[in-house]
Amino acid sequence: MNYSESDLDLDKKEEFKAADNAVYAVKGSYLTDIQKIILKGAWLGYTYEEIADKEGYSDNYLKRDVGPRLWKILSDALGEKVSKKNFRTALQRKLEEAKSTPPQTKKITDTRRDWGEAADVAIFYGRTQEMVVLEQWIVSDRCRVVTILGMAGIGKTALSVKLAQQIQNNFEYVIWRSLDQVPIKDILAELIYFLSHNTEIDLPENISLRTLRLLDYLRKHRCLLILDGLDAILRHRDQEQFHREYEGYSQLIRCIGETAHQSCLLLTSREKPRDFYLKEGEQRLKTLQLSGLNLEEGQQIFKDSQLHGTRESYAKIMNIYGGNPLLLKMVAPIVQDVFDRDITEFLNSGKTVFSNIKNLFDQDFECLSQMEQDIMYWLAINREPVSLRELAEDILQEVHPLELAEALESLRQRALIEKTSGLFTQQPAIAEYVTDRFIKQICLELKTQQFVFFKSHALVKASAKEYIRNAQTRYILQPIVNQLFADMGSRKSIAHHLSKIIKNLQERSPLQPGYTSGNILNLLRHMQVDLDGYDFSHLKIWQARLDVDLHQVNLASSDLDKSVFLANFGSLLAIAFSSNGQFLSAVNTSGATYIWHVPQMKLRHLTKGYNSWLRVATLSPDGQTLVCTSDRTVKLGDVHTGQCLKSLHGHRHPVCAVAVSSDSRMLASASYDGIIKLWSADTGESITTWRGGASYITSLAFSPNSEILISGSSTGTIELWSVSSQRCLTLLHQHTSAIQSVAFSPDGQTIASGSSDRTVKLYSLSTGECLKTLEDHTSEVQSVAFSPDGHTIASGSSDRTIKLWSISTGECRATLKGHTGQIRAVTFNPDGQTLASSSNEQTIKIWELSTGECIRTLRAYANWAVSLAFSADGLMASGNNDASVRLWNPQDGEIRVMQGHTSRVQSVAFSPDCQTLASASNDHTLKLWSVTTGECLITLYGHQNQVRSAAFHPDGSTIISGSDDCTVKLWDATTGECLSTMQHPSQVRTVALSSDGQVIISGSKDRTIRLWHVSTQQCYQTLREHTGHIKAVVLSADGQRLASGSDDGIVKVWDVHTGQCLQSFQADTSTIWAIAFSPDGHILATNGDHFSVRLWDVKTGECLKSLQGHKSWVRAIAFSSDGLIASSSQDETIKLWHITTGECQKTLRTARPYEDMNITDIEGLTDAQKAALKALGAVERS
Repeated sequence: MNYSESDLDLDKKEEFKAADNAVYAVKGSYLTDIQKIILKGAWLGYTYEEIADKEGYSDNYLKRDVGPRLWKILSDALGEKVSKKNFRTALQRKLEEAKSTPPQTKKITDTRRDWGEAADVAIFYGRTQEMVVLEQWIVSDRCRVVTILGMAGIGKTALSVKLAQQIQNNFEYVIWRSLDQVPIKDILAELIYFLSHNTEIDLPENISLRTLRLLDYLRKHRCLLILDGLDAILRHRDQEQFHREYEGYSQLIRCIGETAHQSCLLLTSREKPRDFYLKEGEQRLKTLQLSGLNLEEGQQIFKDSQLHGTRESYAKIMNIYGGNPLLLKMVAPIVQDVFDRDITEFLNSGKTVFSNIKNLFDQDFECLSQMEQDIMYWLAINREPVSLRELAEDILQEVHPLELAEALESLRQRALIEKTSGLFTQQPAIAEYVTDRFIKQICLELKTQQFVFFKSHALVKASAKEYIRNAQTRYILQPIVNQLFADMGSRKSIAHHLSKIIKNLQERSPLQPGYTSGNILNLLRHMQVDLDGYDFSHLKIWQARLDVDLHQVNLASSDLDKSVFLANFGSLLAIAFSSNGQFLSAVNTSGATYIWHVPQMKLRHLTKGYNSWLRVATLSPDGQTLVCTSDRTVKLGDVHTGQCLKSLHGHRHPVCAVAVSSDSRMLASASYDGIIKLWSADTGESITTWRGGASYITSLAFSPNSEILISGSSTGTIELWSVSSQRCLTLLHQHTSAIQSVAFSPDGQTIASGSSDRTVKLYSLSTGECLKTLEDHTSEVQSVAFSPDGHTIASGSSDRTIKLWSISTGECRATLKGHTGQIRAVTFNPDGQTLASSSNEQTIKIWELSTGECIRTLRAYANWAVSLAFSADGLMASGNNDASVRLWNPQDGEIRVMQGHTSRVQSVAFSPDCQTLASASNDHTLKLWSVTTGECLITLYGHQNQVRSAAFHPDGSTIISGSDDCTVKLWDATTGECLSTMQHPSQVRTVALSSDGQVIISGSKDRTIRLWHVSTQQCYQTLREHTGHIKAVVLSADGQRLASGSDDGIVKVWDVHTGQCLQSFQADTSTIWAIAFSPDGHILATNGDHFSVRLWDVKTGECLKSLQGHKSWVRAIAFSSDGLIASSSQDETIKLWHITTGECQKTLRTARPYEDMNITDIEGLTDAQKAALKALGAVERS
C-alpha cells in the first residue's frame, strides 16, 4: 500500500495541527513520528495491519501498544473519549470550538515594565508553537508558575524575553531578572521595590516575610515575573541539594505555586530541581521542555549567514548540533570563513563534529593556544566586558598588544567571545563552561602543587568592581573552597596545606611574579582562618583582599600591587571629585585630607589634620583649599600640605556652615546666631555681614556665577543673597522642618534643598516658585547634588539610601542601597558616569549610575568607644564605633565582645540589678544583652532614625531612648513593647531619668533641654540658654542638679526643680561630648581642650584638674563607684584615672587591624597607603 501525494499533505491539515498543539499543551511535547503515522493512516481509513505493512511495523505493536496509547493521549488532550472510530469528529469539534471561542483576555493598558538585563531579541528564530502553548498557559489558563527547561544555548532566555514582549499588555507589571549573582534576599527586594514603586524600602530581613510581602502584590495586581537562569542557583549547591543562602528560592516558588493570586512566575533553567516544585500534574504549574529548532528554523540561521547546502546537509548539521541556536550561530562563521560558505564541505572535513555543548567546548578549548586559553579564563573571571588594556594588565606574562589583539580576533571569529563597543566578553553559556573548567583545573593544581593557572590567574580580583568581586567569590572562590574541604576535610588541614605552599614559594622562588600568594591569602580570608602571626614576606601578593585583622603578620619585602586594605579616614565631613574626575578628595572631622585615584581608589595623598574637632568643612571647587571650622574661627588650609593658610576671625558664636564660590575667590560662613559672613579667600578680609532671618544657618551654597549665595536654616527657610548688592533678594519657605542641604543646578537657574521633613524641593531662581517636591525618603534628607548635565539630582538620607531623581518629571529613577548608616554627602563625578557617597558608618561608596551598582567601597577602621557606663558592681561597658558592645573588667581588660548591631553604638546603660545591658545604635535599634552570657535578649524596633541615647528606669522595668527621629520613647524592658512616644520638635541627642523615675530629661539639636513627666508624658519645662546643639545631659546621684553640654563648648548646671541655671562655664572651645557627675555629686567631669578630661567644682565652677594623656578628642566619660574615672577617646583608648590624684592608672585598648604588621621594604603601595597602614598599627623596622 502506498500513500498518494495528497495523503502526504495531511500534516498540513488544521485538524492535525490542532491535535499536535492540544497534546503539547497537556504534555509539553508533541506527537511522536509513529503516533503521527497511525493518526494519518486512521484518517485515511486504513487498518492497523495496512499501516503496519506500509511502515514496516508489527501490526500487534501498533494495535495493542501504540494505538491505544495514542487514543488515551488524545482523550486527555481533547477532554472527551477518543477512539479510532470517532477521532475525526472530535478533532473537528475541537477546531470549531477554537475558532468560535477566542481567548477571553483582558487587555491592560496601564502598565510598568522593567526589562533589567534582558537580551535584545530583534533577531529571533522560530518557536511559533512554543509561543502559542506558553501564551495559552500564562494568559488563558492563568498558570501560576511556568518553567522553560532546556540545555545551555537552546534559547530559553531569548524565548522568555520574546514571549514577555508579546504578552506584556495582559499584565499591569512585567519585570525580567537574571538570577546570575543574585541571592534570594536581593531578588525579593528588587521585585518588591519595583511593584511598590520604590515606596517599600525598609524591608524585613526574614526571607519568609519578604516572600509574603511579594505575594500581597501578586494578589493585588496582574504581574508577570520572569526569573532567568534558575540553574545559576543550583550550580553551587552543597550536599543537601543547594547552598542554604538559596533555600529561599524553593520557598518562593512553592508559595507562588500554592497560593491563590492573579500573577505568573516564568522561570528558565537548565534543570528542574526536585525539591523546588510541587507534585507533577498540578493544574497551575506547567513545564515546557525546550528542544532544538526544527529544520526550517535552523536553515534560516544559515541563510542569514549566506551559507549554502543541500537539504540533506542542512538536516545533518541540524542533527549534529541538536538544533541548538547558540551552537548554530557559533558554527556559521567557521563555515563562512574556512569552507567558503559550503555546509557540505564543512561536513566532509570531519574536523568539527560535536555531540553536545560540553564536547563542543572541550574540543574548542583544547585547540586554543596558551594565550587564547589565558584570555578565555580571564574573561570568565572578569564576568563583564573588558578592554584590551585591562586584559593586558591581567595577563601575567608580557604580551605585545598586537599579539593580544590577534588572539582576541581569533577567538571572536570562532564565536567564543563577543566584541561590543571595543570591549570583550563571553556569552553566558561559554562563560559558565570556562568557569567550571577553570575551577577543576585550579583544584587539580592545588592537589598536585604543580601550578600553572593558579599562578597566572587571580581567583578574585580585589580591584574589581564590588558587585563583580562578589560574583567572583560566589562562583569561583567558594566552589574551590568546597572542593578543598571535600579533599582535605577541615579548615585546619587546608590552612596547613596552603601554608606549606607559601613556605615553598619563599624558599624556592621569592618575589616571583604571579597570583599564587594573593590567591592563597584570598582563600584563607574567605575561610575565615585566623591569620595572626602568618609570614607572607618576600612574596608577590597581587589582588589580595587584606581588609581583615593581620596582627603580627610579616609582609616585609613583599609586593602588594592592587591589593586592598582597610582605610583610616574616620568620620568624613566632605567629599569632592577633581575637575577631571580622576581623583576623589575627602576631609574628616580632624581636618585630615585624603586623595584617591578614582579608577582603583588607590590612596595617593594624605595630610594630617588639626588638633581640634571640626564641625563643618568643605573643599574648594579647584580642589586646592580646605575650608573648615571647629569654633568661631574659619580656617583655610592647603589640601596637599595640610598647612593652615589663613584664620578668619569675626564670628561671636560657633560657625555651623561654610561654602566656597565656584571661582574659589570668595567664601561664606554662618554661625549659630544667624550671622552670615562673606570673605575674600585671597586676603582673608570680611567683605560683608548679613543677619539671616532664622535662628541659625544649616547650609550655604554659591551660584555657578558666584553672584548669589543661598542659605538654608533650622526653621526650614531658604534665603537668597545678592553678592554684589549685599542684600537679601527673597525668602523661600516651603519646608516644614530644618534645611540640611542646598545646591544650585549647573546652569544656575534651579535651586534644590533637602530637609529634615524627608523631602527634596526644586525652586526656580528667577521666580522663587517651588517647581517640584520630591517625596520618597523615609527619613531626613542630608545631602543633595545636581548631575553635571543638570538632568538628575541625587539625594542622600538618614534612611541609608541614595535616590536619583529626574528633574524634568520629578520621578525617582533609582534607589541606591548599600550603606548601613546615615548618608552624609553625595557628589557626582564630572564625567556623569559615577556618584560618590559618604556615610556616618565610615564608608565611601562609588556607584555606577548606568546600573545602580556599587563598584567600590572604602571602609575605614576607627574602633573608639563612643559611650561608657559602669555597673554598680564595677564592670564597665563600652558602645563602640565598630558596632560592637564590649564588656570590660577595669583591672584585667576586655571580657567579652557582643556583636549584633550594624552601625555605631551611641549609648550603653546597665540595669539597676547589673544583669542587663542596654545599647542604642545608629542602626535605629536598641538591644538588651545578658551581662552574664553576652546573649542578645531582645531587640527593640520602632525608631525611624539613629538612636542616640538610652537609660534605665531606677526600678529596671522600663527603658527610655532618644533618637534623631525627634522622639523620646518609653519601652517595657521585659517584652520590648513601646509603651509611649513623646514627640520632640527636633532631633533628640541625649536623655536621662531622674533618680526617682518621675522625670525624663531630653537634650535636642534645637538647643533646648526639655523635662517631661513620666506619668503623663507631657513636657512641663524647657531650658533654653545654650546656643549650640545639646550633646549631653546628666543628673547628679541625688537628682537635684542637671548638667548639660553643648556644641557651644559651654557646660551648664541647673536646678532640676526650678530650672534655674546655677553655673555656666566654658569647658572647651569646641563641642562638649562627654559629661559626668562624681558619685557624691561634688565634681563634674567633661571633655576639654587639647584632648583633656577636666574636673570641675560643681558649686564654684572652678576647674580642679585637667587630665592629660589622650591623643585625640575625648568622647565619653564615666565614674565608677570606687573612685575611678574612665574616659574614651578617638585615639581608640580608654583611660582609667584616679579621681584624687588625677593619675592615669591604666590604658585599655583593643588591637587595631594591622597591629604590629611588618611592612618593612614593602612595594606596590604609595607613601599615603603606608602612612594609613601605620595609623592602623603597622610598623616599619630598620
